[in-house]
Amino acid sequence: MVLIISADSGSALLDGSYRPVKVLVTVAIISEPPYRRPSSGLYKIIEREPQDMTIIKEELECIMKLLDKTRRSVDVAHIDISAGAIDLSELRIEDIDTLDIPRHVRTYLRNLLPQISPLLKRLKEEYGISPIGIGKESVVVRLAELGVATYGVLYGLERIKRLKHIRIGLPKAVTIQITDRSIRAKSLLPGEHDLEYEIKIDPSLLKNVELSEYPNPIARGFRVVEIRTQ
Repeated sequence: MVLIISADSGSALLDGSYRPVKVLVTVAIISEPPYRRPSSGLYKIIEREPQDMTIIKEELECIMKLLDKTRRSVDVAHIDISAGAIDLSELRIEDIDTLDIPRHVRTYLRNLLPQISPLLKRLKEEYGISPIGIGKESVVVRLAELGVATYGVLYGLERIKRLKHIRIGLPKAVTIQITDRSIRAKSLLPGEHDLEYEIKIDPSLLKNVELSEYPNPIARGFRVVEIRTQ
């Protein structure tokens, strides 16, 4: 049985024009066969600028926090960097031009690698886990992305009494199902109908609150959860 750990960041606070103002949440998870949902996880509110490249550092740190918390024997880490599924802990700046990846990804890696290399090496040397640059091809990265959706909505519910009205932008092709005690995120992508991430919530968060979900009118494939006080 191969245990995989991963992390993702997302869910956006949207302005009145449906543009992202802040990236809200980082989620780290561990998943095991059949990789339909997480077996354990944690989240962190980050509230970062959408263009902030250092968000990946939050993801690596959350991965290590989850490893410390669970003490589980994980086999590999799937990192949300599309780099041909190589071991990122062994990547050097001079190797980047040899990678079979798009030019913009090479530029991104050149700028990012000096900042995250110590964390990548720590993951390999202290935890014995290879950080694989597989990006969105990973189902476990996708599960973490679903987790980001649930905690993004929770972020809105926990602040709606003060803000009165809030729009949360979900990750791409994700829908939310809410009951009086849970928030569940499901994938809308073909072949991912059985992927889901569910969290429990305090029923009082839904008191005197209206929620609606609809497509983001300026970002095809993305959906919005709008929350208002009644």
